[in-house]
Amino acid sequence: MLQKALVAQNKNNLALEAAEEGRAKALHDLMVLCDDLEWETPEANVMSCTGMQELAQQQQSTIVVYSMVEPDQLLYIWTISAAGGEPVFTTVDLEALSIQHDGNTVNGAVQKLYETMAALSTQMSCRGPAQASDEDVSPQIPSADDEIAELKYLYTALVAPVIGQLPVDKDVVFVPHGVLNLVPFAALKNESGDALIKSHAMSVAPSVRTFGALASRAAAPVSDAALVVANPDLLPQFELEPLPGCEIEGQAISEILGAENTKVLSGPDARMQVVVQEMQNASMMHFACHGQPGILYLAPTLPTGDVEEEEDEEEEQYDDGLLYREHLHYLHLPAKPSVVLSCNYSAAGSITEDGILGLPRGFLAAGARSVLSTLWVAPEDSATELMKNWHTSAKKAYTEGSHAKSLQAAMLKTMDKFAHPLHWAGYVLFGNPSQHKASN
Repeated sequence: MLQKALVAQNKNNLALEAAEEGRAKALHDLMVLCDDLEWETPEANVMSCTGMQELAQQQQSTIVVYSMVEPDQLLYIWTISAAGGEPVFTTVDLEALSIQHDGNTVNGAVQKLYETMAALSTQMSCRGPAQASDEDVSPQIPSADDEIAELKYLYTALVAPVIGQLPVDKDVVFVPHGVLNLVPFAALKNESGDALIKSHAMSVAPSVRTFGALASRAAAPVSDAALVVANPDLLPQFELEPLPGCEIEGQAISEILGAENTKVLSGPDARMQVVVQEMQNASMMHFACHGQPGILYLAPTLPTGDVEEEEDEEEEQYDDGLLYREHLHYLHLPAKPSVVLSCNYSAAGSITEDGILGLPRGFLAAGARSVLSTLWVAPEDSATELMKNWHTSAKKAYTEGSHAKSLQAAMLKTMDKFAHPLHWAGYVLFGNPSQHKASN
């Protein structure tokens, strides 16, 4: 493998460039098309180590790039400091770490973590297709004292080797690889049991190059126009319960954003065709609805049953209300919005070298400057709490702070009421808009 060969020759920076070269290439190409940028030659399209250093300094963020060279055996990590200087290269022997921890592996820890969260969520009202549950089992109420060993193991493997290179006053941008795209970095715990989010604000990016493109989008003007989609009416065959909590959340978010500038669509008004049309002008979008990997559930467009009325109307396209990730690739969002997906598994999807092929990728390809979404379920009560906290803080991020710091503040405040990681740790931020430090 090229990276191993370069590292063996002590060419660690070239190995970093090699790790970055093939990552999220298709997504970056879609973003170039969306932003009407000049097309780059394959040679110019490769981000140099110097370019990564300049980006970290300009964004005043620490960039952490992972490369799972050999799954559960060998991990490379590069830390690019906001203060400048050469990237710091770290090798983690995952095979030796596994032996020290009774055969635990990174892949196994991630799988067990998701199984734990899924089991806890079966007795809760969440925003997506119901998980199968055993009716004879009494409901489990997650406790903050529940020990989740996987969070400490993943911290040991992924964060502990570089924690000394992560200043607490700088946002951290994690660029994961492979299964690491599913890791809730905010919840990873050190030996003292403290979650990483208590000390560090963070976001994620499919690649360093993608993070740079999103930083450039953050320089676009921001309008007050906002769109909130809450509790759409759904086709009965989906067998999904209404979400009155989403409607309450939608109204609360509208008040935070400014009701006079916010379009709220709910019930039968939240038809997919109407929503897509309203998306063209909004600088902030908030979806509080049912979801699953790669799909948002919106209201359908159906025949009215009135033959004369239908004959008078222009030919209308009917749909089932399902907005797929693939649909988003055909959209163009000129306002470069920040997007919030308050629904189940909105950040989930299949994993490729392009990262997770989920809804965030679709919105980023269409022009979004950032996407806040969830790796697992979104419990009704805690989701509303976290979203209100995030929007309140994020309003200031265009002139001070950042969306990553807003998410950190929202998580910490939500933890006062909902301490278990199920309620807050699944949220991940793609992109980190902060207009006062946007790329020129």
